[in-house]
Amino acid sequence: IISSDSSAWNDTIRLQEGGRLTVESGTIKGIKGDAIDIYGGSGNPVNTEAIITGGYLEAEEYGIFIGQNDAVLDIQGGVIVSKNNNAVGGTGSSGNGGTTINISDGTLIGHIVAEGYIACGIYHPQNGTLNISGGTIYADGCVGILMRGGTANITGGTIIGSGTVNGRVGDSEIQVACSGIVYDESATYPGMSDSDKISISGDTIVQATGENVPAVNVMINASTPKDRAVISGGTFSSDVSDYLAEGVDLIANSDGTYTAGKLDESNAAAKIGGQYYGTLTKAWSAALSQGT
Repeated sequence: IISSDSSAWNDTIRLQEGGRLTVESGTIKGIKGDAIDIYGGSGNPVNTEAIITGGYLEAEEYGIFIGQNDAVLDIQGGVIVSKNNNAVGGTGSSGNGGTTINISDGTLIGHIVAEGYIACGIYHPQNGTLNISGGTIYADGCVGILMRGGTANITGGTIIGSGTVNGRVGDSEIQVACSGIVYDESATYPGMSDSDKISISGDTIVQATGENVPAVNVMINASTPKDRAVISGGTFSSDVSDYLAEGVDLIANSDGTYTAGKLDESNAAAKIGGQYYGTLTKAWSAALSQGT
């Protein structure tokens, strides 16, 4: 299924006001727009849902766009590619929230060619919930997942952001730097609330492949809470100590990555008194502070 190649923005499939779509195989291409748009109810909430279990989706803009109340996207497989935007995303405009995105498998890839911009595997600027338990999310020279509103529950899957550049995403003037996962409070989008955050646990893998690029980054707005990211599990390409949940430590691996979890005799780098430390740097700092 291929959209028109006319000069105007032209989405291939649009769901709205209770529409349903299941994609099991085949190819859907958006030549000058999105491959699939999912809109819920602009007034009274109406459940509109797309289920992707296979197939190949490719678009110039969004692979899949999702917005408005009760819009649901369930990705269980397949490949979704954006050539010049975000593989999956919404909008930070007022009234475009209340969405649910579930990802248990599949591959999402975001590319960019527009000057001054960066792409995302997933762009989530709206009120809503993002649940990830599997799959691969990759941003080519960009951010794996960018949150500007809503809550993300990440318990599995591989999330990769590559590159070292800064750029705009969406209609905000804020410059976002490449990373694995970013929560950008500084954009102050209307869909963001004080309780919104990213929770990372389980066997999640988060990588930022650029040199000295953080795996997880929270862009702080001074007027909002600072606990936007809470990590209780997972493996990361950089030190994420600033975001660890209470009682969770960071374990340094031989390949230069770090795993969040509980420390014991089998995985600690050092022990001082009865306290285990996941890295020698932390142990050394503790030893100096204690006069040990």
